[in-house]
This record gives sequence, structure tokens and C-alpha cells, in this order.
Amino acid sequence: MQTLAENKGTYLTELKSKVQSITHSCSKPYFRKALERMIEKNPENCNYICNYILAEQSEINLKDSTKEGKIKVLIWLSAFLGGKPFYHVTKQDILSYLDSLRRPLSEDPNRKWIGSYNSRQMILNKFFRWLYNPNEPDQKKRITPPC
Repeated sequence: MQTLAENKGTYLTELKSKVQSITHSCSKPYFRKALERMIEKNPENCNYICNYILAEQSEINLKDSTKEGKIKVLIWLSAFLGGKPFYHVTKQDILSYLDSLRRPLSEDPNRKWIGSYNSRQMILNKFFRWLYNPNEPDQKKRITPPC
């Protein structure tokens, strides 16, 4: 029977392997390093991100740039929320994160923040639909959770 410390060590080793697996084709080492830092601070959210990317890779032909964008947004959300576990994230948490992207007209006269807001909203919607329905193979049938 494994001790708690041995179980944690095995879990972290497997998580590092997942990070390597999903980032080996990334154009910059930033993604691997950011996820490795996340393993130390918030292994639970890192595991969710890895599992989501692995699921996306098996479900659709995910471009590296798309994968990198999704990883970035999910890491940033986790950091914004202080490492709060994704399963405890509320709708208000997500709205606070998205609202942090808003810029006044004086700072952003072309309203470019709207594109960032909308693209991150789509990434988060798809991620949380997967998180709450990971065994539903059809993405279109995944139910949107309350958050």
C-alpha cells in the first residue's frame, strides 16, 4: 500500500509527463515552464488544463497556436482567481476576470479589448462545458454549467 507522500509523488510525476506531452510541440518554452510552475502552486488546476488539452487533441485536430492560446487563457484565469480550483469557480468569478479586460475609450479607442473578451469567453465556455461533462464525446451535447 502506497503512503500519501508516495501517492503525491506519483501524481506529480504523471502530471509532469502530461505537461511534457501537451507542450512538446509548442513554439515557445513559456507554456511548459508556466505549467511546471503551476504544478507547484496548483496541481489540481494544472491537471484539469492538461486533461482538457489532451481531450481536445483527441477530439479535434488542434493547431499548436490554438492549444497555446487555450493554455495561456486558462493559466491566466487560475492566476487571476488566486489558484481557486476550477470546480469552485462561479459565474461571478468568470465575469470579474472578463471585466478586467475592459478598457476605457481613452486607452483603447479602437475597442480592441472586445476581441480579447470575446475570444477568452469562448475558450472559457468550451473549457467549463468539458470540465462538467468530460465523458460526453459530442461537444455540442455538453451542457453549459452554472458558472
